Amino acid sequence: MIDMFEEWGVQEWVLLVLELFAIGIILWFLVWKIRSKLNEVETRHQFVTQRRLDEKNLEKSNQPPN
Repeated sequence: MIDMFEEWGVQEWVLLVLELFAIGIILWFLVWKIRSKLNEVETRHQFVTQRRLDEKNLEKSNQPPN
């Protein structure tokens, strides 16, 4: 396995560096996309929860006292 790397020229090493850089950019983009989607889901969840609480409080205020 080490013999393989000894035979590499400048072109192969440059391609390896470029491919690693490209993989890094792809991973960064995927992490960013996943985080933005999770934030979107969290925001939607908070909105729905708040709406349910508001509806529950409205129902309580509209009930006649016992």
